[in-house]
Order: sequence, then C-alpha cells, then structure tokens
Amino acid sequence: MPRKPRINSPLGRGAQPQFIKTGAGRGGFIPTILNDYMKNAIILFVLIFILYFFFVSLFYPELSDRGLFGDMFGGINAVFSGLAFLGLFMQ
Repeated sequence: MPRKPRINSPLGRGAQPQFIKTGAGRGGFIPTILNDYMKNAIILFVLIFILYFFFVSLFYPELSDRGLFGDMFGGINAVFSGLAFLGLFMQ
C-alpha cells in the first residue's frame, strides 16, 4: 500500500488543511484558512476606509480643501495600483 505524501503546512507537522466546498458555479475547493484571512482583510479594509472618511471630513470641512488633500496622494495611488497588478500577474 503506497504511503500518502506529507504536507508541510502552517497547521502543524503532517496536518492536512481543512477544505470547504464552494458554490456550484465556483469550481472547486478553497482552504478555510485562506477564507478566514480574506474575511479579516475585507473587514480591516472597510474599517480603514470608514475611519479615513471620518478623519478627512473632521480635519477638512470644506469640500475644496478635501480635494487638495486627496490630490497629495496621486503618487501612492499609482504605487498601490502597480502592486495590485503585480499581484495579479504573479498568480
């Protein structure tokens, strides 16, 4: 009888990752550990977005001042867009 190959995983030595079945049209299985990370990342992103909007509105009550503040981040926007494209390319 052939032995099963060992999987080195962050869950422990020889531990098998748990899988969940996705919807019928999604085609396959997704590890639950990745699903939890994605859920936490989305929650963190939404929280940062809400806090950003609140603090910009608090410190810059005039709409024209908010526009000038937003224009300061054009370069960093390009950096994050490039990183997102690189992440898609690497997959």
